[in-house]
Amino acid sequence: MARINGVTLSGVSGTWHSPEAEARAPTAEELESAEPAVLEHIRQSAPEIFARLAEYRCQYMGFLVGGHRRVYYNFFRCDEADVEDDWRTEPVSVLDGGDDYFHLEYDLDARECVRFYVNGEA
Repeated sequence: MARINGVTLSGVSGTWHSPEAEARAPTAEELESAEPAVLEHIRQSAPEIFARLAEYRCQYMGFLVGGHRRVYYNFFRCDEADVEDDWRTEPVSVLDGGDDYFHLEYDLDARECVRFYVNGEA
């Protein structure tokens, strides 16, 4: 069964997401309850990515947006030899890169994915 290999980044400014967002750390329970819906959304939206999900790492960042608790999932594909330790503490931000990088936003209160996108190609 597919699983998300990720870490929660705490202390990331809410403005990293959007000017009106307030940072908050998602709990382990919130992430666990959201994971089945997140995985299903990836499977339906990008089956070719879902098929190789084990090759990706993920950073979870929590925000309050319009009173809703949301989790931003920042996925990036990497080989273990390419992984640098700072991905566990600093947001990974890459322009382009194609499907090696994709992002999903999940609304914990509405229990739905509200945004999904794959980086473009250079």
